[in-house]
Amino acid sequence: MMRLFGRRQANPSDHGLYVPTMDGPLRPNDHLDRASIIWTGAHIDDLAVLKGELVFTSENRLLSLRAEDGEVTLVKAFDRQITALAVAASGLLAVALFGEGLWLRAADNQWQQIALPEKSNACVTALHFDADDGLYCAIGSNTNPISAWRRDLFERNAHGEILHVQPAQARVRSVAGDLHYPAGLVLDGNGDIIVAEAWAHRVVALSPQGALKRTLLADLPAYPGRLSVDGAGHYLVSLFAPRRQIYEFILREPGFLQDMLAKLEEDEWVGPTYGRPRSANYPLLQGEVRQMGVMKPWAPSSSYGLVISCGGDFAPIESWHSRADGQMHGISAALRFGEHMFAASKGHGCLLMMRAGSGDAH
Repeated sequence: MMRLFGRRQANPSDHGLYVPTMDGPLRPNDHLDRASIIWTGAHIDDLAVLKGELVFTSENRLLSLRAEDGEVTLVKAFDRQITALAVAASGLLAVALFGEGLWLRAADNQWQQIALPEKSNACVTALHFDADDGLYCAIGSNTNPISAWRRDLFERNAHGEILHVQPAQARVRSVAGDLHYPAGLVLDGNGDIIVAEAWAHRVVALSPQGALKRTLLADLPAYPGRLSVDGAGHYLVSLFAPRRQIYEFILREPGFLQDMLAKLEEDEWVGPTYGRPRSANYPLLQGEVRQMGVMKPWAPSSSYGLVISCGGDFAPIESWHSRADGQMHGISAALRFGEHMFAASKGHGCLLMMRAGSGDAH
């Protein structure tokens, strides 16, 4: 009976109809909608800190936010979309470009290109440097480009990979494979690789050799993406889209999935999104229909905004939300910088700032 209703998932691909409720440290609130909007622009995506300034990506641009006056300046514009960003303690900067692999900038402002395997070039989702300036790369999928993340979900793929790059030797090796769309990674104090597996809705710890050591967060109510860690060893988990019971049901219906992917335009698919669908043909769930022009905050919307703060043991402490009736959906990255938390709302195209620890205490 428990298996029938999806309340026991024997493995990450066993999609059940049960989606956990948000409660306790994940109790819904409107903190993301009450945050200060620092910058607005299309496709804001990843965040990092470089030489005391916040740097972030928007399409093909790398931008910098000056701490003294909040002025945003262009660091570099590339020919292709930037899909991930990382900064090492030494000041080494890395960006992943769609279809081009990695570009690294040293302290002398010289850029170096490092090629990745061709199958991995189109879906670099996250980057993270180790203490020796080695670079870990999360490859969400080796079969779909990063723009086709919804297709990858509906194809029920587990073709993700973690790569390790040694820039000095331009050497690339595979650390772990067959992952369910790894969308974020960091290293913990023990050298373990912490990975967010989006389609398995969990965060796991891998050994430096890539073996699964333990599950840190399981059965999350949304798809986890990029991770960040501060100097105190606390983690932030960005969750870029919500899970819904109807999506879990569809994932158990291969015939319907095949027809939907083959016969419908993508903006007509029933599935998660970064922000509110703009197409008039997008199918609304019954509870998502506006009544008297008002969207209810508890509606089963296709998009949502959520950041979870976790302690060193990955126990959730507090969370920041933008509910169904909010605007700051599709959180693609979040980090602590000084006394503030910054978050990128990809769904609304905003860089948000709020005082760290300003969420509800639970």
